[in-house]
This record gives sequence, structure tokens and C-alpha cells, in this order.
Amino acid sequence: MSLRFGNPRNVSYFIQQATIRGIQATYSNEVFGIVWDIDASILLDVVKKSGETYEYTMNIRASYQRDDQGNITGFGSAFKVARLFEKLGISGKITSDGVIPEEYLNEVIGREICVLFYRTGIRDNGNTKFQAWDVVDVDRKSLLAEFDSAQLKGYPKNYLSAIEDESLEAENTISDDSKDELIF
Repeated sequence: MSLRFGNPRNVSYFIQQATIRGIQATYSNEVFGIVWDIDASILLDVVKKSGETYEYTMNIRASYQRDDQGNITGFGSAFKVARLFEKLGISGKITSDGVIPEEYLNEVIGREICVLFYRTGIRDNGNTKFQAWDVVDVDRKSLLAEFDSAQLKGYPKNYLSAIEDESLEAENTISDDSKDELIF
């Protein structure tokens, strides 16, 4: 295996600053056959290296930890939603049925966060495919440390590092003009 420098294909992830323009929480939402307790849909203005912005909607889908009777006993995978509020310095409580009161949702609007986009593969046209990680932070270094820690635990499951796609490299290339663009 060989590693190259100066090749945008070797970019496995990158972090961009974003402003939250809106947030909507949906509860007991089914997506691809999985019912999530909470699905926080967040509208962002993401800043590219050039300073230009683009709109992007990311979702943080999660489920609470529950006891045998179905009562919420902990955040479970919804720690990702709690983390958003924690990192923005917002304290509050969810309701007993797992709903985030509207007043707390409104507090995140206009706030800045860092979003990490990671590689998930190569498109048929040869461009690299990226996806937003559903864990956010206000600090780039802290977000990167959290991502590194998650990788050691095998998350995100669909992450494809530059080293892992050696077999794809022989078949596909990426155009230089897509380095700063997300192509979905």
C-alpha cells in the first residue's frame, strides 16, 4: 500500500464552521425501518474555506435508554442531542416522554457549531462521498478528539478512511474542483 500527499482523495474528513438557522425535533420518527425516539433536524449555514456559505440540513437521530416499562432512564444514543445543548451552554430538562421544550430548541438558533464531514466512499462519477457526523461541538479540536475516540470504538460504522479504500483508488479519481464542495 502507498500513501500519497497532495491528493484530495487522501482527505478522510474535514471540519467546517456552521451557524444554526433552524431546528425541528420530531418524535417517534421512522427512518429506513428504524423508529427513533428523537430526530433533530438542524438547518445550517455552513462556511466553506472560500468564505462562501451553503445551506445544509443535518439530522441527529437517537433513542433514549428505557426500562422494561418503557420509561426513560437515560440518554442512550440521545447523548448526541444532549451534547449539542451542553456544548452551546444551554441547560434544561426534557419532558418525561422525551420531548425537548420549544424554549430550548429556540435557544440554539443563531449559534455557531463545528460540523465534521467524513468519507463514506466514492461515487460512480469518481467523486468522494462525504457525510456529516451527527456529533457536533463548538470547538474544532474537541470535535476532532471526539471523532478519534469514536473511531477507536468502531464508529461511525460507514466511515471510510483514505487507507481503507486502496482498492477503489485504482478505479476512481476525484476532480480538483470538488475539494471544498460536498457532493451528495
